[in-house]
Amino acid sequence: MIVNVSRIIKIPDSTMELSFEEKINFIESSSGKIKLLKPINFTGTLVNDGKVLYLNGSLSTVLELYCDRCTKPVETSLSINIEEQFSSESIDEEEIHTINSGSEIDLTPILIDAILLNIPMKTVCDTQCKGLCPQCGQNLNEGMCDCSEHDVDPRFAVLKTLFKDSE
Repeated sequence: MIVNVSRIIKIPDSTMELSFEEKINFIESSSGKIKLLKPINFTGTLVNDGKVLYLNGSLSTVLELYCDRCTKPVETSLSINIEEQFSSESIDEEEIHTINSGSEIDLTPILIDAILLNIPMKTVCDTQCKGLCPQCGQNLNEGMCDCSEHDVDPRFAVLKTLFKDSE
């Protein structure tokens, strides 16, 4: 979403209201593609203080993530507060974005970065999710498998003998 800020960039203390919806199907991340089930909704304001434009707003969308235990698709809603700064002049601060062509701001990469930074570290389909069987891969939420629960890695079998005397 490209926003033309030529109306407020030359007028100190001016404000611009923003509200838009942008349809993006996928976001590329280091772990693969993330599917967006709903468009990105953004509402906010741009305020010019004379040197810097301040963007304050909120973003909401719904992502399709996968359960970390059973790999089932999970709808995950995100609501994120956005606070960014822009300037047409070169300022030596890392957190201030440069305005393209003197009067345009492309918000899409900023919104995508905000989404990627706010994806939950762990996603589960249900707090009671049993996950997958480590031996055969059966989804244990759908039914039990025939694997033995007491099979122990032979490298750790010696550890079982440590506590036999205390029983």
